[in-house]
Parts: sequence; C-alpha cells; structure tokens
Amino acid sequence: MPHPRSSRKVRVQTAPENAALVTIQEAAKTVSVTERTVRNWISSGLLTGYRFGPKIIRINRTELLGLATPVNGEGVA
Repeated sequence: MPHPRSSRKVRVQTAPENAALVTIQEAAKTVSVTERTVRNWISSGLLTGYRFGPKIIRINRTELLGLATPVNGEGVA
C-alpha cells in the first residue's frame, strides 16, 4: 500500500530573488488557516510553493497576503 503522502502533488517553482519567503507553518499562522489549507492552495495553483531540497517548501509572503480581499466588496471584479 502506498504511503498516503506519496500521491500528493505539490506545484513548486524556482524562488524569485529578494522574495520574503516563509514556511508553510508560518504562512498558515499568518492567515489563520491550517497547514493543510496552505498545501491545498499550492496544489490547486492558488499559491506558488518554492522547493529547497526534497522536503523544504517556502511561500512568498507577499503572494500569500495578496490572496486577501476586502470584505466590503471593493476590489472584487
């Protein structure tokens, strides 16, 4: 039986220079969601993950904060 995590596909790219990168744990804490949610955002393409070695993934903090939209509807297309 395959390991449950072996089927998970995380979309990763090369990190841009001078980007403020955070861990998945830090990203989740920053926006008050679970680590699983951040991983799902990466897998779905909503957020870009940057791989550093076989297990280390980082998130661009600016991109993470860019997911937020005002609740009053401004800025929504």
